[in-house]
Amino acid sequence: VTCSQLTDLILGSPQGLGQVECVILSSLYIFSTQLKQIHWRHFPSLETLRLDCPNLDELCLGDCDNLRDSVFQMLSDSVPAPLGKERAPKRLGIGCPKLQTLRLEGCEGLRRSELWHKSLTSLNLSGCKGISSLQLGCPMLEELKLDDCCEMQEALLRQSRVRKLFLGACCSLVRVNVSSEALCSLDLRGCGGLEQLTLDCPSLSDIDATFCLKLTESGLAAAMASQPPVERLVLSVCSQLTESGRAAAMASQPPVERLVLSVCSQISIFGYSLLPSTMRSLDLSYTHVSDLSSLYDSCPQLTALNLSSCRELDTASLLRILPSRGFKLPQLVDLDISYCQLPTASVASILLEGTNLVSLAINGCEGVVSSQLEALNSCGTLNTNGCEGVVSSQLEALNGCGTPNTYGEDVVMGGVEVVSGVGEQHSTCIAPLEMAPPPGAGAEGSAAGGAAEGVGMEGVEGACTGQAPPSRPHSLRSLSLVKCQGLNSVFLGLQPEPYEPPCETMDCQGVEHTCQGVKVYTAKHYPFLSRRAIECESVNMRWREVPTLVSGLRTLRLGLSGVQAVALALPELAQLELSGCTYLRMLELRCPLLLTLLMQACRMVPRQVISRAVGEGCPRLETLDVQHVQMTAASSLEGAAVGPSTSTAEKRALCEGSEIRNLLVCNCVSKWNVGDYPLK
Repeated sequence: VTCSQLTDLILGSPQGLGQVECVILSSLYIFSTQLKQIHWRHFPSLETLRLDCPNLDELCLGDCDNLRDSVFQMLSDSVPAPLGKERAPKRLGIGCPKLQTLRLEGCEGLRRSELWHKSLTSLNLSGCKGISSLQLGCPMLEELKLDDCCEMQEALLRQSRVRKLFLGACCSLVRVNVSSEALCSLDLRGCGGLEQLTLDCPSLSDIDATFCLKLTESGLAAAMASQPPVERLVLSVCSQLTESGRAAAMASQPPVERLVLSVCSQISIFGYSLLPSTMRSLDLSYTHVSDLSSLYDSCPQLTALNLSSCRELDTASLLRILPSRGFKLPQLVDLDISYCQLPTASVASILLEGTNLVSLAINGCEGVVSSQLEALNSCGTLNTNGCEGVVSSQLEALNGCGTPNTYGEDVVMGGVEVVSGVGEQHSTCIAPLEMAPPPGAGAEGSAAGGAAEGVGMEGVEGACTGQAPPSRPHSLRSLSLVKCQGLNSVFLGLQPEPYEPPCETMDCQGVEHTCQGVKVYTAKHYPFLSRRAIECESVNMRWREVPTLVSGLRTLRLGLSGVQAVALALPELAQLELSGCTYLRMLELRCPLLLTLLMQACRMVPRQVISRAVGEGCPRLETLDVQHVQMTAASSLEGAAVGPSTSTAEKRALCEGSEIRNLLVCNCVSKWNVGDYPLK
């Protein structure tokens, strides 16, 4: 129904309702014995609503800004009785006695919510910014959402069966008092004015108080005074919490298992001795934590630890989780050390020795420094002494045929020529790696295989020990290396074989190169790369499969990194993210279980390279995202496409040989006709 001048509407006995567009509709009356659901939105002029629908179980009226408090009286199946007496039944009309779900999101005209209904189980008043008081008599209510009710200053809930209470973004809320035997989840995110929290909830297991900026240790202590069995407690960005408030967080019985203290600026040296020994997950991201020694003693059962962006983290303390350094936290399976200031040797040790880790995130590590880049250009060796972050050599060591530099000295590389890193970033090396002896060791030191352990290790925190890679495979299932600009190549399970490319394909001006290996170019060289050169390089490159310690990897994230070549032979990999890898030009995949490949804004990779990688190595691929990819040809980063337009045959080649069900090609240079693709 679309009637721009309709103001009053009466509907009798409808079996179902479609969408109605009547912007000046002010009065609505519906009576029906068959109607079960009403889903209408955006009636800005609606003031009066009457429903006589005995079988209606769900009512959704969103963004009705003029709707008044009378809607609650109309929907109530009884009326409040004087003190000491039972409620009187409602005598006007049939109403909606079987109503179970009521959603009035965004109805900003509501002020006082007084609702009495014996069957209602879910009430959503999110975005009703004008509501200042709430009185409910709904004995069956299990879910109550009051997010973004900006005028509400106090929330009182007594003797209810509510299991989930949402009060997020109620910026004027000062006091919360809840008494409920059934409540298990309380959401207070964004209640910046909350000062007092009183809870009598013997089943409460989850509290999220993120951005409760005025919640102090006394307010937290009052909340935990009844010792609710909280398993997960989130106190992120609670800037008023100090060291003296840490005991309150531990007051639940049984003790908290998952504690989040991210961005708590007042917490610097957390009192780990007060943490319960049963703690399983701890988030200290964006804090000033440094030494972890007392944490290891207090929480030996930790399985998840988030130290992201802890800039003051002591590297030697972190490395004690490794088997060769004491094997603290033996049950740890999830570790996030993104954006921490970690030396290259320390990252290599974690990648190599962390065989018990299932999920590892090292996002944003900067890579080796420019001084090592200069050495790479001159003699093909890599010095990693004291360097920070992630470089490709650390990943190559996972292939089981090489080890990272253990002395902080030269690593002899084979299989890949390194011309230069991306911009001022750093380059890569490919296994097999041979350990160069320490300075002064000579032939004897070389023959001894680096037996002089510890030589050249002074002042290097967390340097590698020189042992060969562990014999048993890693437990790693998820590896995240987003925004690691030092990653120029990632080869896992595959190694490049030398080849002789035709001279005419190497037409990159101003770059010295040889006739074998994978090249790494700087950003200034990319405008000179032609489509023919990149395609020929990819077609002629030959790969051999090698064992890898991370063969069980299922998720690999490399987005926004400086990677230029990716070659993977991972039999269990299901998701690969390469979005934002603007320098990626070479892709080889042998991943039979890969389901999702994300390549947004990979502007340099040729269409033929994607087609070959997908068609030959990913037979089960379901989702391919190549949005913002210049599929016509490789070209300069300024965006000028080179080469002929995409033909129908080439388009079909992209999907043939795979099970692609979702193909995203938005904002590609070529305009593709979806009918040209054999999508399943």
